[in-house]
Amino acid sequence: MTSRRILALAGLMLTGSMISTLPALAQQSAPPPAADRRGPPPDGRRGPPTVDARVQRMTADLGLSAEQATRVRTLLTAERREADSLLADRARRQDAERAAMMTMRTGTEKSLSAILTSDQRLKHDAMRARGGEGRGGRDGRGPGRGGNGRRHGGDRNRR
Repeated sequence: MTSRRILALAGLMLTGSMISTLPALAQQSAPPPAADRRGPPPDGRRGPPTVDARVQRMTADLGLSAEQATRVRTLLTAERREADSLLADRARRQDAERAAMMTMRTGTEKSLSAILTSDQRLKHDAMRARGGEGRGGRDGRGPGRGGNGRRHGGDRNRR
């Protein structure tokens, strides 16, 4: 036999063995129960588990009695309420800070406009429209963080 025939025969045998194992692979055991799986839950809900889910998991894993499960549920419910309150407070603070920053920025823009000539104001407005003022981009967070990629945000003539 020539080497080509041997290779062709080996290829056919390999293909045949792969095809014959497909039904066996399809009948393998079921995936592990949802409690053992990682990743997003099957219902698509993201975020921390609910109090009930935590109690169920602890009951299953630790063998909690009914009285222990009730006490754990009470404790975890209080924790959830406190966490929700803290998150709401943080959101209110962030909103207030954002409003204060916008007020400050508006005042600065008005003062700056009073300093510039009409031609300079037009140029300044054009710079702002394309993300200028040397702040590293349209969002003003600096180079490499969502800006336009230029260190001085479009002011190419500046040295």
